[in-house]
Amino acid sequence: MKTYQTQIGDQVLSFHYLFEYQEVEGPAGGMTVKATGRNTGGTVIPCREDDDFSRLCAQNGPQAVENFKTHLRAQFPRKRIDFQITTVPCGGYGWQ
Repeated sequence: MKTYQTQIGDQVLSFHYLFEYQEVEGPAGGMTVKATGRNTGGTVIPCREDDDFSRLCAQNGPQAVENFKTHLRAQFPRKRIDFQITTVPCGGYGWQ
């Protein structure tokens, strides 16, 4: 299993995401990437509530997914990649 980590935000308000994935060769030179993405922490302004962190984590999740896809497309520029990404909710908030 391979991993990719990305961070969204800056030092005051940041969210860390981890993607664990497998690459499976497909027909005609393509590939399928099966991944699970989840938040692994971050930093927020101290006055924020835990629920604020979870909500903001979920809002920033789609950018983390795009970072992951961009990373893999750069590694395999000549391949067609089909992504199958499952995300783990941040608190009670889903993202993708």
